[in-house]
Amino acid sequence: MIVDYYLHRKEQLSEADLYSMDSGIYHYENGWNNAAVKAFEIAAIFSVATVWVPWFAILSGFNWVIAAILGGVICNALAKDHVKV
Repeated sequence: MIVDYYLHRKEQLSEADLYSMDSGIYHYENGWNNAAVKAFEIAAIFSVATVWVPWFAILSGFNWVIAAILGGVICNALAKDHVKV
């Protein structure tokens, strides 16, 4: 959401489209933003891996920060072509 608001939409919201259930610039495939879901999945897998994989244990104190940044970067890369402004 942060990547979409600040980087893609340039801090501009359309209230009419924000509350539209049928169409608009915030309407995604079946209500799901696939780029954001994929980015969340990858970041969540990394975050869980820092707890379960001994090699990543050194990062476990910072896993949520690293995962949030990783998710933002991945979401930005995946959604760049799909944003309608």
